[in-house]
Amino acid sequence: MRVVVPTRLLLLLLLGYFSAGSAATSQDAGEEHPLGEPRSIKPDPEIALPDTPSTHNLSPSSALVPEPDAATASPRGPAVYAEVNVAPTRTSIYIGSVSLTMPTFQRDGLAFRSSYVCKVFPYFFYNERGTLFIDVPDADLARLAAGETITFSGQAKNTDGEPRRIEGRAVPASSTDGKIKVRVFVTAKIELIFNTTYFFPKAPAASGP
Repeated sequence: MRVVVPTRLLLLLLLGYFSAGSAATSQDAGEEHPLGEPRSIKPDPEIALPDTPSTHNLSPSSALVPEPDAATASPRGPAVYAEVNVAPTRTSIYIGSVSLTMPTFQRDGLAFRSSYVCKVFPYFFYNERGTLFIDVPDADLARLAAGETITFSGQAKNTDGEPRRIEGRAVPASSTDGKIKVRVFVTAKIELIFNTTYFFPKAPAASGP
């Protein structure tokens, strides 16, 4: 037996099917809520990030910058070691002697500077005068004040511009004075050795017990 569906009824069924599908698609797209209100789309939950310190709000005091060493902050020695006196000295040569006199040395940067007068007896025609400097860094001054022996070097130059290399050693007896041995290289083959003493006139003397 064959059932004949009227054409008009078939059209009504098809229209109802497509209308239902269109309404479902519209709700999924967020165009209209079934009650006629706009459909809102909820945002995704935010992802919480771990707290990290900000480098933009660091003050200069909190920055990881090494502080300068107090021992090397100043290129000059203490004011109490601004001057040093070296006692006049004499050394022997073949059939004669050489005397060396120097006024007070003045601290200039990392060196002590002064002038000198050298007299050769009896060969007075070898007498000379000039200027000299001795390099003594602040660290060596501190060692000297602490009672440690130090070595030093420097140079002299006479009034004719001839250089004289200097090497020496200082052995402290206290924080203010001690013994000093100086080698003056007049030429490549002539070396004069002087033994004398030094004294810091502005340095405070060590107090007794």
